[in-house]
Amino acid sequence: MALASVLLMLSFLGIGWVMLRAVRLPTGVYLPPVVFGNLGNLGLPLNLFAFGDAGLELALIMFATQSVLFFTIHFWLMSGQASPLRMLKTPHIYAIAAAALAFTLTDTNAARLADQHDRPAGRPDDSPDADHAGCVSLMRMKVVAFARPLLVVVLRLVLGFAVAFGLCELLGLEGVARGVVTIACCMPGAVFNYLAAVKFDRAPGEVASYIVLSTVVVLLLLPALVPLAWWMAGQ
Repeated sequence: MALASVLLMLSFLGIGWVMLRAVRLPTGVYLPPVVFGNLGNLGLPLNLFAFGDAGLELALIMFATQSVLFFTIHFWLMSGQASPLRMLKTPHIYAIAAAALAFTLTDTNAARLADQHDRPAGRPDDSPDADHAGCVSLMRMKVVAFARPLLVVVLRLVLGFAVAFGLCELLGLEGVARGVVTIACCMPGAVFNYLAAVKFDRAPGEVASYIVLSTVVVLLLLPALVPLAWWMAGQ
């Protein structure tokens, strides 16, 4: 599944670049959100709904792989500078590595630790989590462009179906794994793309428009997307 995640992004990187050049849209603006979809806030619960715990476990592997690549390759795409020095200055890499090393050396079970700190029954959860933060960020975005982002949304969905089928056949994936890869290939742009666009001044308005429109379109297509994932999984 980690390999599928890497090949997924490489596929969107190559084919997406050709697609954007063909329709004469700026690759520096649209390529990052085309490559990096919302495998977390939307992809994880959707896979849990479609395939249960088995789907969630496989989706988590893809999401974790994408997260590592986001703070490396994604910054290169947005900044327009493929500099290893920029990657070395990214604090997220060291934070993730330090946390992983600490859990490994102390033989700490992260899931068990989280269970021990669950809130008491009946107590409202007032603390913002990743889903809440993502929703708030999405609600604050404004659609300042329509035609160009919508064109990319449509092309990205068509490309997503093709990439999903190709990867499943190439890697010989079967069952739930095929369904999880299908969902991953059809996810809208991740909100973090907008934050990076603001940081590097890469037309954040158009990036925000793409993220909002792609999210709305995917949500509208969920009644068809989930059965498609089930069909790919042979269920």
